[in-house]
Amino acid sequence: MVIGLKVMGCYFFLRKTIVSVSLIFYFPFFALCQHLSFDHLKPIDGLDDRNIDFIKKDSKGYFWFSSLEGVYNYNGFELKHLSLDNYPLNGNNGLLEKDIQGNFFEDAETNIWFTPINGINCYVREKDELLNYRIKGKNGQPAIDAGYSGFHLGNDSLLWLKADNKLYSYNIATGAQKKIYATKGYRFSVDTFANGKLKTIYACPWIRSPGIEQFSISPEQNFIVKNELFQDGLPGHPEKKPNISHVIVENDSSIWLFSQYGLIKTDPQNPDSSSLYELPSVSDSQVKDGVILNDSLIAVISKNHGLWLFNRDSSCFSKNFLSNKLIPGSISSNDLREIYLDNEELLWVSYYDKAEIGRAWVNPNDFIVPFKHQPEPDKVNSMAEDALGQIWCATQKKGLFIFDESGKLKKNILYNDGLQPITHLHKDKVGNIWAISSSQIYKFTDFAWENIYVSTEENLLYTLQLEPNKLLVSTIDSLYTLTLGKNGPEVKKLDNWGGKPIFESFYALPSKKKNIFYLLDGRGEIVIVTYENGELIPQEGGHIQIGADIYAISEKGKDDQLLVGTANGALLLDLITKEKKNIFPDHPVLKNLPVYAITRDQNDWYWLATRVGIWAYLAKTGQLYCYHTEDGLPSQEFNLYSYLETNNGKFWLGYNEGAVGLDPLSIRPYPFTPKLELRNVSINKESYDPDTLIDYKKHLILKAKENTFAMDAISISHYFPKHNRIEYLLEGYDGVKRIIANGEQIQFTKIPSGIYHLKVTPMNANGVKGKTRTLKLTIKKPFFARPEILLISLFLVAGAFYFIIRMVVKNRLRKQQRIFQHLNDIKEARQSERDRIGAEMHEDLAGGLTSIQLLAQNVRKKSKGVDVPEKLKRIEEYSAELVEGMREIIWAMNSSYDSLPDLAIYMRQFVLGYFEDLDIPCKTTIPDNFPDIIISGEKRKNLFLCLKESAHNVVKHANADFVEFSMHYAQQQLSIILKDNGKGIGEEKLRHFGNGLVNMKKRMEVIGGKMIIESQNGSSVKLILPLSEPDSRS
Repeated sequence: MVIGLKVMGCYFFLRKTIVSVSLIFYFPFFALCQHLSFDHLKPIDGLDDRNIDFIKKDSKGYFWFSSLEGVYNYNGFELKHLSLDNYPLNGNNGLLEKDIQGNFFEDAETNIWFTPINGINCYVREKDELLNYRIKGKNGQPAIDAGYSGFHLGNDSLLWLKADNKLYSYNIATGAQKKIYATKGYRFSVDTFANGKLKTIYACPWIRSPGIEQFSISPEQNFIVKNELFQDGLPGHPEKKPNISHVIVENDSSIWLFSQYGLIKTDPQNPDSSSLYELPSVSDSQVKDGVILNDSLIAVISKNHGLWLFNRDSSCFSKNFLSNKLIPGSISSNDLREIYLDNEELLWVSYYDKAEIGRAWVNPNDFIVPFKHQPEPDKVNSMAEDALGQIWCATQKKGLFIFDESGKLKKNILYNDGLQPITHLHKDKVGNIWAISSSQIYKFTDFAWENIYVSTEENLLYTLQLEPNKLLVSTIDSLYTLTLGKNGPEVKKLDNWGGKPIFESFYALPSKKKNIFYLLDGRGEIVIVTYENGELIPQEGGHIQIGADIYAISEKGKDDQLLVGTANGALLLDLITKEKKNIFPDHPVLKNLPVYAITRDQNDWYWLATRVGIWAYLAKTGQLYCYHTEDGLPSQEFNLYSYLETNNGKFWLGYNEGAVGLDPLSIRPYPFTPKLELRNVSINKESYDPDTLIDYKKHLILKAKENTFAMDAISISHYFPKHNRIEYLLEGYDGVKRIIANGEQIQFTKIPSGIYHLKVTPMNANGVKGKTRTLKLTIKKPFFARPEILLISLFLVAGAFYFIIRMVVKNRLRKQQRIFQHLNDIKEARQSERDRIGAEMHEDLAGGLTSIQLLAQNVRKKSKGVDVPEKLKRIEEYSAELVEGMREIIWAMNSSYDSLPDLAIYMRQFVLGYFEDLDIPCKTTIPDNFPDIIISGEKRKNLFLCLKESAHNVVKHANADFVEFSMHYAQQQLSIILKDNGKGIGEEKLRHFGNGLVNMKKRMEVIGGKMIIESQNGSSVKLILPLSEPDSRS
């Protein structure tokens, strides 16, 4: 009876509260309740079975679903069916049976264990294969092939299961098994010790028999005590024998039981203290399952009445979520089968009558949604804030609704003959609310409406206060000023501005600057106007063409920047330079997405309302978050010009079913990071199957030709999973970061041989990054490029090159030797010919000339005192000159004198003999150690003739009484100097010398030398001849 009183007391209190609130303040009740928005997996996604009994999430982010048609796993991107068709039974491999009757468990190697009705299966993730096991008999052969249901896997590798109505422990590492107890249980729950070992098993017979079985296990795991609870009915109610379908263990002294009579709380050590809580306002209270959401709430699913929230603090059912096609994100059916809460605050449900699985974030943002559960939702056209901070919402049909900032309804003013449907609201400077319909303008003051103006010709669009008694009024055709005077309203049409026609203005916004207004027209133009002396005057340069339909503007940009929402995205408009900049030029969604409202909060976040949710953007970090219905928004699409920013910094947006308010400082994005899966490797565009799946590899080694590489990458996050992305780069290749959509391929082509590191990072829909995975990639060098092969090849090539070069050099040397020998033979022949010619000239010509000379001398001597004919004297002189010249030629032609020392001796003898005959003293300076350098006959001859000419010039023109002759060799250069103390050589004498000096200069140039003449304290002639190494003896 105590139970009944508790239940009925809670029920009537809740019922009374609901009735009173729904009659008086229907909206605020629901505005203060948390909303769950469900997204569903459906048959179109590959879900073919409606009998989903167990849901479990593994460490990789995969969800596992059991059914009567096999197993499904789901990574947020795709649903995979593990069935008898794709994992056929083959000995110890394959799926044992498609009817899966137990939960899923993950071992230390991330393998997944589960129990078909006739055995145990293990999904080996690294190999993508199914192994199967069975309980064995004494002979070591499989003995049980029915009634399997697994319910716990401990960290001691013990899998606890039911098989053939008996409890077993099965060691998955060794295969050892142990029979524990007989049981009537159909579904099981457990409690564990702090070390993870099993402490208590609760077996629920469910529809088989009433009550539950409690198996208490000792800490040493060496004995078990069985106890039965509620087989004879609830305490004080023997007629209520509960069929328990599920048990939630809260702590040692508190467990929750789910039965056909409702939710039961009991102390397993003292079951007489139990309490029963029935579902309020329904015909039956059958609850099947539930999960603990937080410290106060339990989510409970019923057989026919949807999803409930039970508040443990107040011991009452506080909210009921029902299927409603008019409410986006509601559950699909009220007949719920299974519920599961994962570690990322996602609540999952399945249904009896639908092949669907729903998921919802249980801690969405606390958006203010006053209209959410209105029986007939209505579109909100416009909003305004009054002087009290109340929010006025003008709907399309249901009138004006006035809420406080928390969403609590204060008043509803219905439309009637005196108040037409309102299309625009605005607050004036003193706090009065103005409203405009298609043909009338109203003012709300002193809690009453005053009809200010009625238009009979044009449809009105909006009003804007210019002065306390003067409004700017826009119609579908033009702009007007409306002045409120004692004699009634005075309307004045604005025909033109400086000769320009007045445009159609859809919306206007007053600037923070006094008497400045922004007008938006239908041609994608913003006009900045100043209100002066009762007139609206466009500013110079105030016509700014945006190039797209304008939906919203805000002065909350930085440094004279205007935020502009357009049909083609969000812009920053510089009011000084008039420069326009797209805020998101490269974002795949936002760059051209219509923006219906835009602002910036005090923390420098930009907020945008679009047709795909609300976006928040922090420019300095690049963070970008999007909020959808899964985040608690009642809608993802918003209405044009239905936006309000209140004095306390909250934003309000109108949509087709109501309005939503948010505090930008309290909104948080989905906090959980994604996981990563790599798979489906292809090498050179062909499927590649390594020994283990690529997701488990840390190092991939490929051959040199396997240099075109691709693999699929999956970012696993169940928060808008289709919008997840992948960031990757290949270190050592190009270092370029690339971003691809979820499920697309990472690709590289013609990668050179080497060692690389592929770094892959998953990102969720908001760009939040998960842990980066690094895969070492080694592409071997070609066979010929291996070090040992290169060394051998290098040796062989070097050897071949050596023999080839040796042969080539040898052949070239032979050829050169033949050429040198030939040239030497020619040289020797020429030299021999020169020597022969010199000898013959010496013997014949020189001898004959000498004879003539001697004969002339003899004749002259014998005729002493007698005049000798002049001609005979000349014969003697010519003969002497010819003999001397012939000796010089012979000396030049004789190769035995082709050396620098021989040249020095010959020149010294000539100089001394020449000046001695003329009685002119001559000093010679010649080193004793001249290098033995070869000088050709031509060079010797030209040097000697230049010296000889210089000596003649000294005698003929210098009038010198002393001569100095020197020769030096230094730095591969021979210097011959003949210096006298005569009169020197001036400009006149240079011209007088004429051809002699010119010929000397030419002779030196012919042999590559030069001549320098100096005239200071006499004259000096310097002959300089470079003697390079090729001329030296070897």
